Amino acid sequence: MGYGIGQNYERVKGRLDGRIRFHYLADKKWEHTEILEYDGIPVIRLQELKQLKHVLVVLFPKFSAVRDVIKRELAEADAEICYIHELFTAEHSVRSDELIQRLPVTEYCDEFHNRIIFDETIPKNIRVCFLGQNNVIEIGNNLSVNRLDIYLGNNSLCKIGNRTSVVQAACWVSDAELKIGEGWDIKRFCLPEPI
Repeated sequence: MGYGIGQNYERVKGRLDGRIRFHYLADKKWEHTEILEYDGIPVIRLQELKQLKHVLVVLFPKFSAVRDVIKRELAEADAEICYIHELFTAEHSVRSDELIQRLPVTEYCDEFHNRIIFDETIPKNIRVCFLGQNNVIEIGNNLSVNRLDIYLGNNSLCKIGNRTSVVQAACWVSDAELKIGEGWDIKRFCLPEPI
């Protein structure tokens, strides 16, 4: 069963299809409501959960302090407890030095339709952290980068123009478009189809 249904659940649930199936969902906010299901999955209350035997409880809250509170609440339950990202890694980073090792291939693509398009002049100090799916980053040529960290949520487009200089920057983009540097030929670029 899944417990702690909030932002982190909403962010990763699309990736869980076919990999993890929940028989129940639970959240403290539903304890005193008439809600019987969420996302087509039956909702269970804490007292009902404590009566179940041999339950695997998958916690969704991102912050360890919140997970610790839930673990204390479930102390009496016959349950094994784990965090969703222990079962399924949603976030991952790609460093430009890893991309350089892939040359002459100049495109990276993962199972979540996240793409990085680059060329042989990509500098070594770029890190792209994918937090979601359907993201594209296009890195221009002949950049000068001391350090650049790019965090992409879902359905994002990030373009770094040719000959752009970056001393130190961190960018967060989700459901949006970010362009840094000089002009782009939009016709040669297209977002992937949502999965």
